[in-house]
Amino acid sequence: MSKPMRVVREYVQRGHVEKNIGTTPIAAKKMRVAAYCRVSTKEDDQLNSYEAQVNYYTQYISSKPEWDFVGIYADEGITGTKLRRRKEFNRLISDALDGKINLIIVKSVSRFARNTVDSLSTVRDLREKGVKIFFEKENIDSLDSKCDMVLSIYSSLAEEESRSISTNIRWRWQKQVEAGEVSYNFNLLYGYRQDENKKVAIYKPEAEVIQDIYFKFLIGYTYREIIRDFKERGVEPPNKTNKSGLWQTSTIKSILENEKYMGDVILQKTYTRDFLSERRVLNIGQAPQKYVENNHPAIIDRTTWNAVQAEMERRANLRTVEKSGKGRYSGQYAFSGKIECGCCGAGYRRHHQHGNRAWVCKQHIKKSSLCPALPIRENVLEAAFVRTLNDIIQNHDRIIEVVGTAVNEALAEAGEELDRNDELIEIDGQIETLQARILELNKQRGKREIDAEQYNTESREVMTKLDALFIERDLIAEQRNTATLSKAFQEVVAEFLSKAGAQAEFDRDIFARLVDKIIVKSRENIIFVLKDGTEVKTVLSDAI
Repeated sequence: MSKPMRVVREYVQRGHVEKNIGTTPIAAKKMRVAAYCRVSTKEDDQLNSYEAQVNYYTQYISSKPEWDFVGIYADEGITGTKLRRRKEFNRLISDALDGKINLIIVKSVSRFARNTVDSLSTVRDLREKGVKIFFEKENIDSLDSKCDMVLSIYSSLAEEESRSISTNIRWRWQKQVEAGEVSYNFNLLYGYRQDENKKVAIYKPEAEVIQDIYFKFLIGYTYREIIRDFKERGVEPPNKTNKSGLWQTSTIKSILENEKYMGDVILQKTYTRDFLSERRVLNIGQAPQKYVENNHPAIIDRTTWNAVQAEMERRANLRTVEKSGKGRYSGQYAFSGKIECGCCGAGYRRHHQHGNRAWVCKQHIKKSSLCPALPIRENVLEAAFVRTLNDIIQNHDRIIEVVGTAVNEALAEAGEELDRNDELIEIDGQIETLQARILELNKQRGKREIDAEQYNTESREVMTKLDALFIERDLIAEQRNTATLSKAFQEVVAEFLSKAGAQAEFDRDIFARLVDKIIVKSRENIIFVLKDGTEVKTVLSDAI
């Protein structure tokens, strides 16, 4: 049987109807054209370039009768490595994807984007919608089939140029850090002003607020209490960083932690991890830092600043411990966190008892058998403090004579603790040496110059020494903090007692300024421990 002959014929799908297309010509639609311009800095020469680009493209597109001028999309003083910061660029792409633009004219690939991935993905998104981008300098048409390869090359060159610029800038910044050169706009810092010659001066109205924050925190105020006080007094917060118009705990905390208020500057607190993302991250050792002392006028003296840091650490270390009954730092009431049970060592909690406010041992609240201490009324404690304070004021000279030796010894001890810089420098040097040894061991292990057993043995030895040094350094730091607080509190107490007069009623601020804690031995026998270490015993007859 012969093989069937192969046949090719026309095929008309069922339902197909030939349409008689007329010969009337359809008027061609005008092409909707826009231009994109960008300069990366706000320098005068760059701004001139920016204006020139805008004027040129406005005239050029408007002169074409077959084009419909949509507009100029321009970003001024914006980097080309990140798209999210370029509002006009994003608006341009959005309008193009919505069908409002058919052609986009750009001076060069580097003006469009310095990130290869962003550049190619944007071009492809627009190509799917039939939108053409024309890069004048490189003569590239984005609808051309060869565009992606050529665009990739030019975008990579632009990205590499950005990398080189970023590297040079970081190198210059690093050299400035190493030289201790401070490049900071103090007009952005609450409490300071800086003139056109970069001379820094204290702005007195704001400086007084800062000093008030430090003083209140040091005598026992919480962040919320400081904020409440400012709200009642109508003290305005820093407007540069606070859009809500209200003081925030984060604002108070940042003011208390900022070394610039004692005239010093830490250089390179943050660093740029990636030139493309341009995100600055906290520097915790990845990049070298410098500490510049006495760089500008100080609002807070060093003793006060260091005392506040020690007090912040002391409060942060307070944690709720159910077994001991001790609790987190609180300033809700005058006696919050101030009363210590002389029987079991636990703290006291405020309670309402038979219509009266009273303070009760936390262990006694759980179970009376855990602690026999009985409640003591709040008004009794307040009256006891007033009597005790008046007695201290009236017999100030005698008290100073009795406790003078102890106080002087405490001051001498504090001075010794504060003067331990040489020890800390030596310990830090040993730590750096051991850390370098760890890195060296890792390199040797990576190159297989040492075996696993030798690596593990030496690493353990080094880490053991490091742990001991860290513990020693932390202990010295803790002792320094305690000494700093002690010295600051002694000055506060001495200054108050030298100027104070007799007190008629309980004053919470005075109590917070003077008293470190109250030790309740019994309802009739309590001890007020002042912040300078002075202990004053008080015998009560009306404590019930």
